[in-house]
Amino acid sequence: ADSRIGSPEKIKVQHLHNELMRRLYCQLCQQFGEENVGTENHIGTKKIDVVARTGGGYNIYEIKTDKEPRGCIREAMGQILDYAFFECEDTIHKMVIVGATPETKEVKTYLTKFREKNALEIYYIAV
Repeated sequence: ADSRIGSPEKIKVQHLHNELMRRLYCQLCQQFGEENVGTENHIGTKKIDVVARTGGGYNIYEIKTDKEPRGCIREAMGQILDYAFFECEDTIHKMVIVGATPETKEVKTYLTKFREKNALEIYYIAV
């Protein structure tokens, strides 16, 4: 049931977040099998938007609703690193930031450099 408390903008953002989560969940179920995908999952003390179990560990997905991929990454980077490393004993394979708009050339270059310099598997995808 939708909550109608809050501004129309907050309600719109929540609907977009839910729609992106639904699309991502469907894609990941096809890729990893429904039994290996969960939404609003707890890993340790954290509640992660979407998690896919794979190869003895997990891929974690953080959904952001910013109109620009760069904004999504800026919003999610600290959060997804916190999920993967702060008091986390699970094996995290990939950290994926999910938005509604396709990755730009600049964002692709930025994340490629980030992965090379930090040996961290952080990606951006649009659903």
